[in-house]
Amino acid sequence: MAEQVGELFRGGAAVVAATANAEGRPSITRGWGPTISGDGYVVVCLTACTGSAMRSNLAAKGRIAVTAAHPVTYNSAQVKGTVDVVRDPTDDELDRVEAHRARFAGVTTELGLADAECLILGDLVTVGFRADEAYDQTPGGRAGQALT
Repeated sequence: MAEQVGELFRGGAAVVAATANAEGRPSITRGWGPTISGDGYVVVCLTACTGSAMRSNLAAKGRIAVTAAHPVTYNSAQVKGTVDVVRDPTDDELDRVEAHRARFAGVTTELGLADAECLILGDLVTVGFRADEAYDQTPGGRAGQALT
């Protein structure tokens, strides 16, 4: 599972994260510079303005789903877990964010889309969680199947 997800994370994939509040109202945002360790621990920087619903949901340390999809191949995966770390990004994490944004911009430029420069809007926050669920989300016969 970590190898398949890590390949997407290291590429120019679009990354989105979703959380929900206690009433089940969802919040979604973009993710940048994600990593996953061999044992399934995910660290990702999220665009989440101070005072936003996303920040509130993260502070509550509930469930999170992070989906990565490559814009050219549509190869996609989703990992889910319970947030256990919410903090400001380190310099190394900010470097990963910029490298990811550049890879994503390169892929989208190949597709004839505008540069991804404007996509990081708002404050970044680093989130960590153990992926206790992982799914293949690539369109086709395996979509929705658990990754092992």
